[in-house]
Amino acid sequence: MAEGSRVSGPADVVGAVRLRTRRTVAVELERLARRSSLSEIQIEAVAAALERVSTVLVLDRLAAWQGDPWVVAELFGHDAPTTNEEHRRCPN
Repeated sequence: MAEGSRVSGPADVVGAVRLRTRRTVAVELERLARRSSLSEIQIEAVAAALERVSTVLVLDRLAAWQGDPWVVAELFGHDAPTTNEEHRRCPN
């Protein structure tokens, strides 16, 4: 999903968060590899741990999302709905 693109439903949000998480983890692992003397196996262990942490902290909670447009607004910096009518139009 392109940076700044709109998210239309729960599947889009979960996919976008997974993609953003994977990109962030990849960048941080590259930085870690440059700054440390960890072996490839150790780097892979760190990557697995980061994926588990991101799943527990973000994706599991996101899976409980029920189409709340404020979640999308907060995660992606979009404008939050201002009326209940806008909230009702959000797909569940």
